[in-house]
Amino acid sequence: MAAVDSSIIGVALVVNVILLFGLAFWVRGRIATSEDYLVAGRRLGVPLAATTLFATWFGAGTLLVATDEVRAEGLRAAALDPIGAGLCLLLAGAFFAAPLWRMKLLTLVDFYRVRFGPRAETLGALLMVPGYFGWIAAQFVALPVGLSCAVCALAAYLGFSRGFGRAAPLVAEA
Repeated sequence: MAAVDSSIIGVALVVNVILLFGLAFWVRGRIATSEDYLVAGRRLGVPLAATTLFATWFGAGTLLVATDEVRAEGLRAAALDPIGAGLCLLLAGAFFAAPLWRMKLLTLVDFYRVRFGPRAETLGALLMVPGYFGWIAAQFVALPVGLSCAVCALAAYLGFSRGFGRAAPLVAEA
């Protein structure tokens, strides 16, 4: 059964890469500036922007921290984890989002440049870059977990809603 699991995950990865390249090919002519690339030219609607923010904040980093806490301390230890991230997101949106949006900033260090000058911008960037390595590493570690969850959900859907009896053992072993 391990070979079946690997082939399904491999197919899911290939389909994901094809879809991402197809999307990139489709939008390539619409990107003219760094603002277009980083914040979609400030044209995203509220539903898409909210979905993107929630995916980032509650994505791999939160999942990894929560699972580690559950493993170490039990389920009760992770109960407040999504509440803290959600509260931080709501407070930042309520107090900081509109003023920063009006300033037409792309990054946090842009704010440092406007408020404190170019030296503060450089120092801020140098201090933030190592933290981003950890954040990106967390995303890469969580990618296989997310893909395996998606594959298991698809197998369960096919197995139980379409009547394919072979998918049920695959889900049970996962």
